Amino acid sequence: MGLDRWCARVVAYAALMTDQYPPFRLDTGEVEPSPVVGAGPAPA
Repeated sequence: MGLDRWCARVVAYAALMTDQYPPFRLDTGEVEPSPVVGAGPAPA
């Protein structure tokens, strides 16, 4: 029964995952920086 609960938990977690994540920032101050539009990888 424990394995069934674990499998259900893993399936529910995987089903709720999305490709859209919030940006990673350590500082969550009052002023939000404006997002950079069209930012791609830096040239080598």
